[in-house]
Amino acid sequence: MLEPTTRMPLARHACLRTASVEHARGHLSALFWPHRLSLPGQARDIAFQHHQATYGSLSLNALRYGREVALRVAPSDAAYLVKFTLAGHSELIQLGQRVASQPGMVCVMNPGSRFEVRLSADYNQLTLRVDGARLQRLLETQLGYRPRTPLAFLGVAHRWRVAAPGMARMVKTLCDDLDDQAGGLAHGLVAGHLEDALHGLLLSELPHNYSAQFGAASDDAPRALARVRDFIAEHAHEALGLHDLARAAAISTRSLQQIFRLHLGTTPMAYLRDQRLHRARLQLRSAEHASVTAVALASGFTHLSRFARYYRERFGESPHTTRRH
Repeated sequence: MLEPTTRMPLARHACLRTASVEHARGHLSALFWPHRLSLPGQARDIAFQHHQATYGSLSLNALRYGREVALRVAPSDAAYLVKFTLAGHSELIQLGQRVASQPGMVCVMNPGSRFEVRLSADYNQLTLRVDGARLQRLLETQLGYRPRTPLAFLGVAHRWRVAAPGMARMVKTLCDDLDDQAGGLAHGLVAGHLEDALHGLLLSELPHNYSAQFGAASDDAPRALARVRDFIAEHAHEALGLHDLARAAAISTRSLQQIFRLHLGTTPMAYLRDQRLHRARLQLRSAEHASVTAVALASGFTHLSRFARYYRERFGESPHTTRRH
């Protein structure tokens, strides 16, 4: 499966290396969507690298700027961009919504609306450019009719191990094969089938406005999700398992997992842990005399070492650091 890394994929397919902001901007505007590229402060140059390999109507692109940058992208109807964050951090602002992404996360940028992207200096990404017309045709085939509303993926960053494991595995396989001189997956007898399979994984794994019609969720999904979220808000500090959450939602454990993946891009237990972490952070910031151990136990964590590890991964600092501040 695809893994977070500082190494750029597609090493045998180097496309451009430049220190010129205008060269990089013009290069990517021609390949993707027209955009403006700016640097913070007094910076004037970058360490831009682009590796690109085409696979039928798809293109796989490894990108790195080597400096903190901001991009303002104009509307386009050309393609969907599936962005895998391999290293560093990014923030996408689209339709007034902010989507933060960190290593191990994937998000889809829809065509047709203006957006901004801010990338950290160490940002390393793998972007899959998907032809919008071909993806729309596959959607029509699967639905059995021509939808009136264009396909739009939810503006959320998902952990690909949870939300899109099949697509992450397939993208990794394609990158490895393209970097292998003896690779055979790009052969005409194979490529078309794999391209369709990747489109199918995109439609079936990542949530969009037609996901419910793919059988991944029932009409009761929003109500079930509301029930379990209310239950977690009230009982997060208690010892809960997946069956407890499914019972509160009044659905099966399998349906509960599908609903969380579709609507929130995570698992029920990961959501529960995240809520516990936020509760612990609030207590660490506000409770003057509570110890870190007491806060962890009161928030539902019984393994203190795991609590400390999860807390650092989520907030970028230790519980003790938050407590001191």
